[in-house]
Amino acid sequence: MNSPTPDLATQFEAVRQSGVVCRPAQLGLIRVAGDDAGSFLHTQLTNAVDDLATGTARVAGYCSPKGRLLASFLMWRDEEGIVLQLSADLQPAIQKRLSMFVLRAKARLSDLTPDRAVLGVAGAGAAAAL
Repeated sequence: MNSPTPDLATQFEAVRQSGVVCRPAQLGLIRVAGDDAGSFLHTQLTNAVDDLATGTARVAGYCSPKGRLLASFLMWRDEEGIVLQLSADLQPAIQKRLSMFVLRAKARLSDLTPDRAVLGVAGAGAAAAL
């Protein structure tokens, strides 16, 4: 016989006490690599990219020429370039649109979504889980 499922309050308390590791749903990743990746994104996004240090993250947006927000990102720099994390349903269109403006810049955009996984950790046991 199966034991009854704990109520929601009990489940939340267990998460608060011990923590959780999960894979956030519906996230897409765009890699921007190349010698001009930082300077290219610096001219396209709403936050500074040139001074983004390896191992740090920053929030930025991408706007239309009229100033309407098309997408918001969490971006970070690693040893291979800059990664933009955004909603998976926006990822193909935003990647295509950004690619249109690369022109002569030494920057390549690629979809990292199939190759990488994003994990979320929270709670008291988050540090131990990492």
